[in-house]
Amino acid sequence: MSLSLGSVAQQQASATVLSGPVKRQGLTGGPAGFDIASRKGTIYGSGNNLACWTPLPMIAKAVHNMLLPSTLPQILNRAIYICGVEDVTQNNILAALEAEIGSKFEVTRVDIRKIRQDATQALEKAGRQQPEG
Repeated sequence: MSLSLGSVAQQQASATVLSGPVKRQGLTGGPAGFDIASRKGTIYGSGNNLACWTPLPMIAKAVHNMLLPSTLPQILNRAIYICGVEDVTQNNILAALEAEIGSKFEVTRVDIRKIRQDATQALEKAGRQQPEG
């Protein structure tokens, strides 16, 4: 496809596409943390944080539409937030899975404050090890 951007092409510009967890990762990996076959799940923090789950085809369609000549000038130098399914929590997903499958999951709860503390300490340690200059 040939795209004539006119005056847009004469300026250096960018756009950032933001989305929540990509639904193609599914429920079995990535941020969802559910293993349906073994009936196990990992809940991060309370499990009540709202997330936006976005199917990969929806992201692709949004990016395609962003590149249309009529849309491009409107998105230059902006962050574009794409959200497919809003207001979903890990606890909501767990409840839906258990209801659909008809059995309870073994759930591991992960303390995200501990993860943050460990990550901060590792970054601080790495920073101290960097040579100056």
